[in-house]
Amino acid sequence: MPALARQMPHVDLIINATPLGMETAGQRRVPPIAPALLRPTHLVYDTVYTVSGRTPLLMAAEEAGARSANGLSMLLHQGALFV
Repeated sequence: MPALARQMPHVDLIINATPLGMETAGQRRVPPIAPALLRPTHLVYDTVYTVSGRTPLLMAAEEAGARSANGLSMLLHQGALFV
């Protein structure tokens, strides 16, 4: 984690393309990046889309003042390609 912490000031875009955030009820909801590392200068994109639209990573980004988006638009555009 110290190496990641050193690099975060040089990062503009953070993308989560893992299944973390797709947990079902009763599972531990932990963001893939420690919330303390997020800054208002970051743009956080979580490819996960949930019913609520808010994964732990997106909630942490919001609390840090960072801009964020979920994967719902990606899903929509992928579906539109096949219509």
